[in-house]
Amino acid sequence: MLAALLDGHGDFLLEDVEPVPPQPDEVVVSDPLGFACITDCIQRRDGGGQAAPHVRGHAGTGVVTAVGSAVTRVSVGQRVLAPTRPMCEKCFWCRHGQPEQCATAALPAPVVAIRADGTELRGSARVGSFAEQMKVRETQLVPIDSEISDEELVTLGCGAGGGLGAILNTATVTPDSTVLVVGSGVFGLSAVQGARIAGAARIIAVDPVAERRTLALALGATDVIDPTGTDVGEAVRELTEGRGACVVLEAIGGAEHQRRAFDFARLGGQIVLGGFGKKADEVTFPANDLAMRGKQVLSCQFGSVNILADLPRFAGFIESGDFDAKALVSARYPLESVNAALDAQDSLSILGAVIG
Repeated sequence: MLAALLDGHGDFLLEDVEPVPPQPDEVVVSDPLGFACITDCIQRRDGGGQAAPHVRGHAGTGVVTAVGSAVTRVSVGQRVLAPTRPMCEKCFWCRHGQPEQCATAALPAPVVAIRADGTELRGSARVGSFAEQMKVRETQLVPIDSEISDEELVTLGCGAGGGLGAILNTATVTPDSTVLVVGSGVFGLSAVQGARIAGAARIIAVDPVAERRTLALALGATDVIDPTGTDVGEAVRELTEGRGACVVLEAIGGAEHQRRAFDFARLGGQIVLGGFGKKADEVTFPANDLAMRGKQVLSCQFGSVNILADLPRFAGFIESGDFDAKALVSARYPLESVNAALDAQDSLSILGAVIG
């Protein structure tokens, strides 16, 4: 099969590799559709993260074509979504309401293929959807019974699912809340829609790209801020009678943006850190403000999503028209053009891309 490999850093390599048959707990999905996002751009640019070489693509969807002997969650012929996080339903975290921290995420990813030189290849985030075949453990699959398109569904496996979950699961949004979303990529624009679904009174989106600010307004933002030459903190205070936002979602990544998000929140407000930065990044908050101002700094791994309960529910939002997934997908690229898709994303000329 053809697969897009990351071998260190630089462009993904398109190679013919030999697929490996499924183990008892594994499932094969042929001709999957993958979702490319800023994480792929960062990995291509900087390397790091999962050991190289590996098959890229950390979310995918398609139809099951083979199952291992012990698989019970899905069956051949069933439509599935493989999100960026697993859920085993048995470990400590799954049993204690934190399935996004599932212990199986720490297991080595399945070997999905063998390179011509004999090197074993594993999938990005245990998925590996940028290939002509995707092989994953059943714990990372969600059966989906829906009429929505694959292009819409696959967004839920990464940025859209995480953005919705960040607002609907991680944060506490009430009808009188002011929600500030810093960054209007796929994750941030999904959070804007989540805040609208939650009934937030005011939704403020921040992004330097004019087209993305316009899209944020179309998707539910009540106000937008161009951070270029603008004091975002002052602009937010002007919109909130000097208080700051009830919920601040940081959707860019990096210590500088995480630190600034803290200042944008009102006393007693919530700061949800959802952006992807470098592993060595550290952030420092003022100790007295952190201790006495009632601000909650919340971690947000894939929107605190329970993949088996939340992702079908989010698919229902797409079906009902409450969530616009099509707006998040700028283009579809064949597998052979995956690097062109990432070039376009890195340059901010497109928003999200599907591969396959």
